[in-house]
Amino acid sequence: MERTKKIETVQEEPTKKYWFKKVGGGTLYLIGENGKKEIIKPNQRFQATLDQIPKAFRDTVIPQEEIPTMEKKIPQPKAENIKLPVYSIALYEYTEEEKAAEGFDETVELFNIVDAKGKVINGKPLPKETAEQMIRDIMD
Repeated sequence: MERTKKIETVQEEPTKKYWFKKVGGGTLYLIGENGKKEIIKPNQRFQATLDQIPKAFRDTVIPQEEIPTMEKKIPQPKAENIKLPVYSIALYEYTEEEKAAEGFDETVELFNIVDAKGKVINGKPLPKETAEQMIRDIMD
C-alpha cells in the first residue's frame, strides 16, 4: 500500500469568507481585514477567509460549509525499503559477584535477547527456550 500526503489548494478566490467552528482548547488569534486582531475562543463560530487561518492551525477549526478543495497526492517511500530489526540470543556472561554467590550453578546457561545494534532488550537473563520463544513472539 502506497502512502500519500494531502495538500489542499483552493479553486475559488481566496477572499471568499467561510463559516468555521473552533474546536479544542486554547484561543486562536486571527488578523482581520482591517488589521485588527480577532480572538476566537473554543466552540465559537466565526467567518474567515482561508488566507486568515494559518496552515498550522487548520486542524483546530472545522468548516461549517462546503469548501471546494483539490487533493494532490505525493508518493511516500514504499514499505519495502524499511528494514525490520533483527533479534538474536547471546550467552549471558556471569559476573564475578554472581559466581561467588551462594548456590551458583555453572551448568545453567542463560541468554540475553539482543537487537541488530547489540543492545540487550530483556531485563533478566532467560533460559534458551524462553528466549527463543520471546524472539518468535516479537517477530510475529
